[in-house]
Amino acid sequence: PGRGLSSMDDLLQAPVMLARDYPDACSNRDAAYSNYEALQLAWGEQDDYQVVRKVGRGKYSEVFEGLDKHGHRCIIKILKPVKKKKI
Repeated sequence: PGRGLSSMDDLLQAPVMLARDYPDACSNRDAAYSNYEALQLAWGEQDDYQVVRKVGRGKYSEVFEGLDKHGHRCIIKILKPVKKKKI
């Protein structure tokens, strides 16, 4: 089993972990890139899709098989509401 961090001293001495690929990806962006409070979503037309059957579900979403307006099969993922403090 791994060793947990039990005190502030352990936390301050813990090694810094960097992503192997693109470790500086977010630091090269302006502050607006991660300002989720100001994010404005432009939703598309939902009437263009028809749900055929439920495929699965998880903690944060449900997944359905569907058809788009041209009759092509697609997957529709519907996110469940999440409390702001979990984001």
